Amino acid sequence: PLWKLVKAAYATLNQTHPEATKSCWLCYNLIPPYYEAVGLNASYDLANGTDPPQCRWGERKVGLTMREVWGKGLCMGKVPPDRSSLCALTVELMNLPVARWSVPQMGGWWVCSHTGLTPCVHSSIFDPKKEFCVMVAVIPKILYRPEEAVYDYWAHKLTLNQQERAYKVKREPITAITIATMFGLGIAGAGTGITALSMQSQGFNSLRAAIDEDSYSIEQSISHLESSLTSLSEVVLQNRRGLDLLFLQQGGL
Repeated sequence: PLWKLVKAAYATLNQTHPEATKSCWLCYNLIPPYYEAVGLNASYDLANGTDPPQCRWGERKVGLTMREVWGKGLCMGKVPPDRSSLCALTVELMNLPVARWSVPQMGGWWVCSHTGLTPCVHSSIFDPKKEFCVMVAVIPKILYRPEEAVYDYWAHKLTLNQQERAYKVKREPITAITIATMFGLGIAGAGTGITALSMQSQGFNSLRAAIDEDSYSIEQSISHLESSLTSLSEVVLQNRRGLDLLFLQQGGL
């Protein structure tokens, strides 16, 4: 999945600003978070039914959390004052005639204070008086570096002696920005932001598909881990009960 994400990120960047991809490095950061969410100021649809195809649920059971959310997106619900900077516009979901799904713009997700990252929100579960959601685009945290910057960095590092390396290299990190920052600031093409990119770019659809696949894989891993922990706790409890019975037979407490 990681290689697919890099290829999809490169394709999106190449489509929006081919000059930036002529000679560059796209790198993963080993320090989490590995994704960042950027606010989408776009419209949403209301859908009926038990499983609208737009929601792409698959077998999702776990709502992932997002540690990094920036920009301004469409919000719904009760937004606390310290999160109001994330909202370009706040909509009300009160008094809907029937229970409905709120489906974000193509390429978007909801990040909600209670349920985490979710493709759709249902009005019977979402409480607009107690929680809030922000529409976002989820972008892998991939670092963009011009080719020359990488070569200059290593050339400089290799010419330093050990003492200089310990002092200087720590204080002179290689400059890098994330691809989400490039898209969000409109660097990747004149006037191109995250919202326009998610709505108009075919390349972003490929990136979104790769993100969906990777996030599903992460959710499956979390579900398996939860099952393993549950099984382990059951074994521990069983052993504890056995020890308790043994102590009782031997006159213990």
